Formats: sequence, C-alpha cells, structure tokens
Amino acid sequence: MVEEELSLKEEVEEQKQEEYIEENSKFETNLELEQKIESEDTEEAKEEEFTISKKEKDEAKIEDKKEELTLIDVVDKEKARENMRLELRADEIEMIETALEIRYSSLKLDRFPIEDTTLKSDVNQIVVRNFGVTDIKIDENYIRGVQVKILKLDNVNYLEFKNREFRLGLEIDLKEDWSFVVVDRNYYYKIYPNKNYIRVKSVLDLIKNIFSAKKLEFFNQELTGSIIAENRIIVMKLELLLKELDELKAKNKEKLLNFENSFYALSLLNLIESTEVIESWVNLKCDINKIDIQVGDSLNVERVHKLQGNDFDIREKIEILNPIREQEIKNFELRGYRKNCKIYLEKLYKKRG
Repeated sequence: MVEEELSLKEEVEEQKQEEYIEENSKFETNLELEQKIESEDTEEAKEEEFTISKKEKDEAKIEDKKEELTLIDVVDKEKARENMRLELRADEIEMIETALEIRYSSLKLDRFPIEDTTLKSDVNQIVVRNFGVTDIKIDENYIRGVQVKILKLDNVNYLEFKNREFRLGLEIDLKEDWSFVVVDRNYYYKIYPNKNYIRVKSVLDLIKNIFSAKKLEFFNQELTGSIIAENRIIVMKLELLLKELDELKAKNKEKLLNFENSFYALSLLNLIESTEVIESWVNLKCDINKIDIQVGDSLNVERVHKLQGNDFDIREKIEILNPIREQEIKNFELRGYRKNCKIYLEKLYKKRG
C-alpha cells in the first residue's frame, strides 16, 4: 500500500517536471519569436528612416537646383539688353568679305605679281631641253626675246616660255622625236609687276589669248611650231582685270599700278564716282567673347583701304541688313554667310606736306 502511494507520487512529480520543461520550452520559443519580430521591425524602421532621409536629400537638391536656375535666369535677364545696331571696325572682327572681294580672292587676284598654278611645288625641276631665245606670235602680236625650254616637274613635262615680264608653263605630251602637243590639264604662270601700263596690258592680253585657244606660234633655229591651249577660268580672270585697268586708264589713274595697291581697292576707286550705294552681300566671322553681340543685333562694319600714289584713301562702310540669327552663333563664334548689305564709299583725303 505504502509502495503504491510512493509510486503514485513519483509519477505525479515526473508529470509536473515534464509540464515545466514543456512550458519553459514554449516560453523560450515565444521569446525568440518576439526578439525576431522586434529585430525585423527595427530593420524595417531603419530602412524606412533611410528612405525618408534619401528622399529628403533628393528634394533638398531639387530645391537647390531650382534656386540655382532661378539665380542664373535672373543674371541672364540682368545681362540682356535691347537689340541694337553695333558699329565695328574691321580689326575688331576675324574676317569679313564682300561679294566683289570674294570674286577677286576666289580668282587669286590680289595684287601684282599675278600667279596661279596646279603644281604642288616647282622646287625639283629638271631641264629636259633648252631651245634658247625665240620670238612668239599670237594673232598679229609679236613678243620678242622669249626663252623656251622643256622642263620636267613631278614627272610631268612642261613647255615653258619666260622673259622679264612673265613666265608660263603648259603640260605637254612629249614624243621620242621631240615633237609634242599641249595637254589641257596642268599649268603655271606668273605676271610680274610693270610700271608701264601699255606693257602690263600687253602681257595680260597675251596670256588671255593663249588660254582662249588661239594659235601660239614660235620659231628659231632649233624650234619651229605652234600650240593651242584653253582654260576659260583663266580667261575670265584676266578679262575682269583688264576691264579694271581700262577704267583706271579712263580716270587717268593708271599710275597706281606702279604701287602695291590691291585690285579690290582699285575696283572701289573705279566705283566711288559712279555708284552712291552698292547693294551686295557679305560673309563674316568673329569671336563673341571679344565683342558684345546678341541674337537680333545688326552690324555696321567700317574699314579703310589705303591707295598708294593716290591723293585719297577709301572708307568702306558695310551696313549688314539682316539681324544676327540664333543659328549663326555656335561655340562663342559668329559665322554669317551671304548676309545682305549696303556698301557706302567715302573719300578720305590725305594731308599734304
């Protein structure tokens, strides 16, 4: 009986111990779960705090940028001014060329000596044959005392005519028997300065006629024959220059050829008496960091052309009619092409003494 009671007590004690262990295990599990939940809540809170902090910083940057742009806008408005017509000197801009000036420069007509060539260099020249001095004839005009030779330049043969007034070379197809024909491809020529108006005009006529496909004859003891050459661009160039020389002669100003005056300045001299306003166009280029130019502004450009041997120089005032457009300004540089203009010419008499 006593043993049964002891056994029963032991079972009760074991049962209570098991219940305690089970409850304690549940408590630990619940504690771990609560700690995990608290940890996750903390991480979420940190992430939320970081997100809010980043958002606030981004919003702050946007506000700063807005303030900066507003400040720039205010500065630009302070700098802005009403459009105006600017008065500039030629030395204040990088480049300006009128249509007539471009015509002269494109034809390589600046001043004496007049020269043009298709050669890259004439340094390494070889004399193939020298025919000595001969006379040449074109139409009924004779040029006496001209040296004639065949030269090789860059493996191309040229027939060269030269005297103290000009030098002319024409590409030829040279045969084994020394006969040849002109090839209208490569050439070179140079017309030297000459104080004699008649001689200058004579040489210009000669070169023009040679390139006008007129027969050029030559004859001496070693060389007799004729050639024909043609180049319409050279003819047009020399016809333009001959016209200007004739107008100078009509004004009794041919003496100006004795000096190094530009052909463009001489052409303005021919226009100053007969033309009050020249309607034309210009190309120009300038650095807007050096000049306060804004879109919508208009420009006047003034320059003076010196005329040596003349009693006055010429002031050329170019009034550009088209305002500056936005697309003409790029990388702080203004580039205007074919902008309509009016040109006014004025005599600037020189002081005597």
